[in-house]
Amino acid sequence: MNGNDSSLSAEQRAANLLSLMTVEEKIGQLLQPFGWKTYHKQNGAIELDESFKNAVMSGGVGSLYGMLRADPWTEVTLENGLSPEEGARAINEIQRYTIEHSHVVLDTMKAAQCGEGTILRLYESAGGREKVMLDLPNPTVKACFVNLLEEELEEIPVIDGKIVLDFRPYQIISVKCV
Repeated sequence: MNGNDSSLSAEQRAANLLSLMTVEEKIGQLLQPFGWKTYHKQNGAIELDESFKNAVMSGGVGSLYGMLRADPWTEVTLENGLSPEEGARAINEIQRYTIEHSHVVLDTMKAAQCGEGTILRLYESAGGREKVMLDLPNPTVKACFVNLLEEELEEIPVIDGKIVLDFRPYQIISVKCV
């Protein structure tokens, strides 16, 4: 069962995803660190906190709570918090760090052997489960899983030029983008 199969109900896709997750991965998704504690501003730059980096590496971040909030409870104000521009930069930095420290490796990018398109071959390298979102080259109108002979197997939904891939431990995935 593919978690991207839109013919399945949300309940079926969620049940499938949960059945694939380890107890540790499920617990990690429940963890929600305070967003305003994930960074600090220094000389106009936004730097990620070591505790956030450690949580990412251990798989313990399901979401961030209150990343952009300012209120008396958090002791974050409009003066010491993030401006809208800084908030966008901080979120981009969090996404960049998370992606760069993913255990999914893009091993191959090449022209398709027959016909048109580009083949991407990726693999999960650490024995864990990963979900990655790929921005595809424009204008990609179709993406599909392919085997090693580059025969098309199953179409992957392309939404706003992006695809989502779910990896099992050490899984190799080949994708054709046209």
